[in-house]
Parts: sequence; C-alpha cells; structure tokens
Amino acid sequence: MLWDEVLTALGQSRGYVSGAELSRRFGVTRAGIHVTVERLREAGYEIVSARKRGYRLLGGPDSLGIGDLAMHLPKERLAAVRCLKEVDSTNRYLKELAEEKLPEGFTVIADKQTKGRGRYGRFFASPAGDGLYLSMLLRNAGDPRALRDVTAYAAVATAKAIRRVTGICPDIKWVNDLQMHERKICGILTELSLKAESAEVQSCVVGIGINVRSGADFPEELREIAGSIEGEYPDVRVRRAALAAALIEELDRLREDFPSRKEEYLASYRELCVTRGPVVLRDASGERKALALGIDEDFSLLVEYPDGTRGSVRSGEVSARKLPRSEP
Repeated sequence: MLWDEVLTALGQSRGYVSGAELSRRFGVTRAGIHVTVERLREAGYEIVSARKRGYRLLGGPDSLGIGDLAMHLPKERLAAVRCLKEVDSTNRYLKELAEEKLPEGFTVIADKQTKGRGRYGRFFASPAGDGLYLSMLLRNAGDPRALRDVTAYAAVATAKAIRRVTGICPDIKWVNDLQMHERKICGILTELSLKAESAEVQSCVVGIGINVRSGADFPEELREIAGSIEGEYPDVRVRRAALAAALIEELDRLREDFPSRKEEYLASYRELCVTRGPVVLRDASGERKALALGIDEDFSLLVEYPDGTRGSVRSGEVSARKLPRSEP
C-alpha cells in the first residue's frame, strides 16, 4: 500500500526525502506522492516540505502501522513484523502463520483484539487505541521442558521495555502479570504447539497485552483490578509505536539470551517480583493459604504452609494485596 510505503520511507529517513526519489522508488508519479502525503497530513502526521529538498516526517498520531514503527526500527527488522487493525487474537493468528515456517522472531501487532485471551482462556480486554497487543514467535523447535521459563523471561523483557519508554518500572506479580500500584497493566500468555509423534515443540508463541491508557472500556468486573500505564501515572504519555519497538528489541534480546543467561533474568525477576507474604494459592485441587517466601532457581514460587512445611509452586494462581515496590 502506497500509504505505508511512503510513511515507512519518511519514518526511516533522518532528513528530507525528495518527491522524485519517492516516485522512482515506488513507481508512481510525483503527483501520486503528493496526494499520499496530503492524505497522511489529514490523518494527523506532521510532514514538512521544502523546495528542492522534499518531505520530512516530524511526528504523527498514536498509530500502530508499519510506517509508525519505521521511526523506531530498521527496515530489516520490519520485514518480519505484521501490523493489523483488528484481529480476534494475535496469538491464534500467529500460531496459524507459524505453520508456514515463518522466521523465528516474526511478530504480529494489533490495534484491537476482539477475543484476546489470558491464562485459562480468560477474556483479556483489548480495545482499539488503548493498548499494545503483540505476539512473537520465539522458538519453533526443541524440548518443552527447556521452554517452561520463557514466560518469566518475557516478564522481565516487558518490564525493561516499559521502563525504557516511560522511565517507570512495573512490578511483577508471580508468575506472568505486570502491575503498577497493584493494578494489572500487562498480561503474558505463552503457548506451545507440539509435534504429536515426537512431543517436540513445533512453535512457541509469546503473547503480550499492555494496557497503555484508559480503562473506561474494561468490563465492570475488571475495573477494580485492571489499570493502565497512563491511568496510574497521569503525567506520562506513551507512544505505542515506540513501546512496540522497545518490546520487540527486548524480546529479540531474549531470543539471543535464552536459556544461557538465566542467572541474569532470574536476578531481575527476583528484584521485580512483589509476590511475598500471605497469599492464597489456587489450582485444580482448590485453594490453600500459604506464605510466599521468594522465587526458586526455576522461577517457581517458594512457599510455607500453615503447618510449617515448605514447597515450591510451579503453576496455578496466587492472590495477594501488597504494597507496591518503591519506584526506582
């Protein structure tokens, strides 16, 4: 689409790009380039023009198209990114694409999800314009046991991306939620597809949903526990394209680091995790009270039960109301 092509070209340039150059590059007339630029301006993009120099992009609306990401990511990385206006679920969409032997690191971003999902199939509210909904293909082969720590790694990577863009570091609530002021602002869902005959991993997709702003569209039952970055910090303004680019870069670093740099991610996870003290554990067998003591070497939750016995919890849910960790 000429719109995205022109926007990408302008976004990747640090200066002016002439109309003649854009015309040659995309095989259209200069008049066609001019019309496209005018449409971009009408959509809110700030594009200045200078005689004999061409066009230069200074800024634009808070959109999540390829052209918007081009201001933050190199052309080579954008080749493995697909941006959608709307999709039922970025994870489901990418899992289907993974069967086409996409390159590791291929990323899908949506402005809106109509059937966003969290753990246990729960609904994840994903209204248009308010959040970042991203899924990345991290691993497409291997032993499932070697991938069980990916969610914890992704929580650390996501926290780093948010801190890079906002200057504020969220807390981690074991095992896969990010919080600000005890309100959930991000959920992470890792899904594996296995080969039936060998039980090897065919694909591993990590989906991340970040609430950037608002909360008016949250279902009533979520408004007490869900929050957003800008909702918790009203003075902060987040450009979603910048956040998406930072998250892609941190997840790319994760792909390089996993699993060899486990100690580094484990140390960061322990520092950010606020699940400590009295908690209620929930799993298929029911509920059980315990005292959360810390994080074990395999990212499991170390707990002490009322009878004094200790153990580690690898899966399930934990509920607790804790004071937020002090801001850096």
